[in-house]
Amino acid sequence: MNSPINRSNTSSILRTYFMATRPQFLLTMVLPILLGSAIAWHQRGIFDPVLFAITLLAGICVSSGVNVLNDYFDYKSGADNHNPEPLTPFAGGSRMIQQQQLSPQSIFNLGAGLLIVAALLGCYLVTQTGWPLLVIGVLGITLGIFYSSPPVALNYRGLGEVGIGIGFGWLTVTGAYFVQVGFVQAGLLFSWPLFIAGLLTALLTTAVVLVNEFPDAFYDQKAGKNTLVVRMGLKGARRLFFAVLGAVFVIVWLSIQENGLTSQHGWALLPIPLLFVIIKSFPNRELNNEEMVAVVKPTIVLHLSVMLLLTLGFVL
Repeated sequence: MNSPINRSNTSSILRTYFMATRPQFLLTMVLPILLGSAIAWHQRGIFDPVLFAITLLAGICVSSGVNVLNDYFDYKSGADNHNPEPLTPFAGGSRMIQQQQLSPQSIFNLGAGLLIVAALLGCYLVTQTGWPLLVIGVLGITLGIFYSSPPVALNYRGLGEVGIGIGFGWLTVTGAYFVQVGFVQAGLLFSWPLFIAGLLTALLTTAVVLVNEFPDAFYDQKAGKNTLVVRMGLKGARRLFFAVLGAVFVIVWLSIQENGLTSQHGWALLPIPLLFVIIKSFPNRELNNEEMVAVVKPTIVLHLSVMLLLTLGFVL
C-alpha cells in the first residue's frame, strides 16, 4: 500500500530538484559543447561519442550547479526576494526557496553537489586527454562559483556577464574541442576557427545573460546587485546589448571574408532579421512586461539559431 505513495513522493522530490536547476538555461552549455566537438571533427575528423557524452554531462552539471548556487546567494542578498513576479522563466531565479519547496540549505547542497560531480567527471576527462584540460576546467568552475558567491560575486560587481561569457562561451568551446583532439600541436589550440567560434559563443552567451537582467534591474538595484544593467542604466545597457549582438554578425562576416571561417558559415548570418526585430521591440524607454518578454524571446532564439548554424557549418 505504501509503495505507490513512496514512488510518488520520490518523483515529486526529483521533479522539484530538477526544476531548481533551471533546465531552460542548459542550451547555453550544451550548444558550445556541440560546437567545440564539431570543430574537432572539422579539423581532425575525430569524434569520440563516449568522451562527448561525459563532457556533456559534466557541462550540464556545471551549468545547473552555477544556476542553483546563484539562487542561493540571490536569496541571501535578497535580490530574488524583492522580485515577486519574474517576467520570464529566465529571470528572477527558480523561486524554489521563495515558494518553500526547498530550504536554502538544500539549494546550497544541490548546487555544491552538482559542481563536485562536474569536477569528478572533469578529472576523468583530464586522465584521458591531458593536463591542459585541467586548466580550462578549473578556470571554468572557478568563474561559475564566483559568479554569485562572495566575496568575489562577479554578478554583483558588473562582471558576471563577462565571466559567464568566458566560462560558458570560450572555455567551453575550447574544452570540448580539446577533449576530442586529445593533444595540441603548436598554435592549433588557438587556430582562427576555434578562436572565432569561442568568441562568438562568448558574445551570444553574454547577450542572453544581459537581456535577462533588464526585467530584474529594479529589484537587483534594491538588493545591491550591481549588474551591468544597474550600473549602466537602461539606455547605456541597451546600447551595449545591441553592440554585442551586432558584433556577432560583423565578426562572422569579416571572418568569412578573411578566410577565418568557410563560406558554409555564412548560414550563421541568416538569423540577422531577428536582430532588427529585437531593436524594433526594444525602444529607448522603460518597457512594460509584455514588451520586455518580446525582447527576451527573440534574443534566445537568435542565440540558438546562430550556434546551431555555426555547428552545422563545421560538421559539413
